[in-house]
Amino acid sequence: MTIEPFKPGHLDEIDLQLAQTQWREYRDPLYAKTLGEHLGVTAREDGKVLACAGVISLERDVGHAWAFVARGQKMIRFRRCVQRLFEVSGKRRILASTEADFPQGCRWLELLGFSRLDTPATFHGPDGRAHVIYVRVS
Repeated sequence: MTIEPFKPGHLDEIDLQLAQTQWREYRDPLYAKTLGEHLGVTAREDGKVLACAGVISLERDVGHAWAFVARGQKMIRFRRCVQRLFEVSGKRRILASTEADFPQGCRWLELLGFSRLDTPATFHGPDGRAHVIYVRVS
């Protein structure tokens, strides 16, 4: 596996895992360009994009994590890379969310050092599905 800086075109190359296929419609060039303006990385193996992740800067010391992962990937090395990305981001607090009915996404965020926030209101993603919010404080 090789790690390289994220570029907007990488989103077009990834064969998304089933749980993320609904996000395909949000991968327009403007969205990808916005992600590319912030800190991000891409993992490749044999020329194929395995995963992309990054941190969008919200405030001086607050960011929002994002990730797109290909089907059937084992993410141990990439997880370490993303943890390092968080360390060098300069963000003291990083927020993230995942679908409430996607336990693998919840587990991955917890492995990355995030804690689930107990929020009184339900947060919904662009597709209308319920999300849970996580925070990582360093």
